[in-house]
Amino acid sequence: MTAILSSKVARSMGNRLLKDAARAADGGYCAARALAKDPRYASRGVDLEKQIMLVNALYRRHGIALVEKVPTEWLPIRESTGRVVSAKVTRPAAVDFVGTYGGLAIAFDAKGTREARVRWDRVEEHQAEWLKDWVRAGGLGFVLVASIGTGMKEQWWLCPWEWWWHGLNAWKEGAGPASFTVEELPAEWRVLQQGGRVPMDYLSLVRRYD
Repeated sequence: MTAILSSKVARSMGNRLLKDAARAADGGYCAARALAKDPRYASRGVDLEKQIMLVNALYRRHGIALVEKVPTEWLPIRESTGRVVSAKVTRPAAVDFVGTYGGLAIAFDAKGTREARVRWDRVEEHQAEWLKDWVRAGGLGFVLVASIGTGMKEQWWLCPWEWWWHGLNAWKEGAGPASFTVEELPAEWRVLQQGGRVPMDYLSLVRRYD
């Protein structure tokens, strides 16, 4: 499906991306530290991807890992005068984030949910195929699931791609459910909030899957 943005929204998005880049270089450190000091930080208008970007800024600052947001390619739509009036997606990002950690190539998609259940097809078909090929080529793939507004404080889980791929295919073949609940996820996949150098240290789970 082609996504269309108004010119006002497109300009706002561009401004936000510039600000995020600046924060990742310096100011993002302070914002990410707030995640450790106040568990409610996530509910104060900060979306999941921005939270991950702030944590990634800390990883880079401390020389732990380099993980970057994969940009979506947008095509500006202009009126007859040349003024940009909207924008549309020309090439969706394969996944949300890629990077390197401890010599490991990692890639993952991030999915926030306000529902009791999470559908397997929240990972779109082109993303699923890309992650399948990434893992087959030797990379590590994940889906980071975050519960948002489900009656409990926000929590993150790092789900191995092989597990997600199995569930997705079982559902497609009629041999499994179309969704799962976060309560079904193993406790060892949950990202624990910490007060150290990096709050919400999701990469601490990666070595378990290597």
